[in-house]
Amino acid sequence: MRNYGSYALANSSNPRCSNSLYQSLQTNLGARKVDLDYGVDFLNLTFSNIPTAVSAAKKAGLAIIVLGTLSSFTHADLGFPGAQQQYLDAVLDASILAIWILSGGQPFVLNDSTLRSNAIPRFFLCGEFTGDALADILTGEVNHSGKLPISLPQDSSATPAFHDYHGRDDTGTADSLLGSHSTYQFPLLLRDTPMPFGFGLGYTTFSVSIPIVEAENEVIGMRLNITNTGSIPGEEVVQIYHRPHRG
Repeated sequence: MRNYGSYALANSSNPRCSNSLYQSLQTNLGARKVDLDYGVDFLNLTFSNIPTAVSAAKKAGLAIIVLGTLSSFTHADLGFPGAQQQYLDAVLDASILAIWILSGGQPFVLNDSTLRSNAIPRFFLCGEFTGDALADILTGEVNHSGKLPISLPQDSSATPAFHDYHGRDDTGTADSLLGSHSTYQFPLLLRDTPMPFGFGLGYTTFSVSIPIVEAENEVIGMRLNITNTGSIPGEEVVQIYHRPHRG
């Protein structure tokens, strides 16, 4: 996995520029502790290497799997192109500790099988130092604090078009489409997306106090307290959204 970035040359004068995740993990953990199996290609449905990859994961006891797409690649739905889903399912079926790293600049479906992963780091188009950054996060050198700018649905069909939809408008009743409220009509799917907009975890937890809102001369201010309730230093992104009153 290499993310060169549109502005970075593969032969950068910086010797660490464009390290793959494999190379970065070797640097952080030691070359003898990290093995590489190339898995499957997202451009075609080739399954021949899946048994070899599963065998390597069983031997290691921990699998770090990078799936997704490149920035220049498009496909017909929100699933994984090629044999990637089958590859991930095969590793998870073997009951191996699995960290699934989701790469690409688009939403992807998180179905029930995929959610069996022990951890799902999500990154977008991070540039030429992606490998180094991910290795630092996976080894605990960095406590990540990023939040999703998109939602990741349970199914491709669970993304209805809407213009002014709010969670409290969803009554959860089958006949609400005929009334004054909107609703998701997917009774067999989760009502909430597995990873909604703004979702993000780290290696610690935080508590946020009830905000105090102050308004003066058409300027709105807000004060609140954030407390790290875990044992590991970290940072938190406080997200505040306002929905204008419709009178």
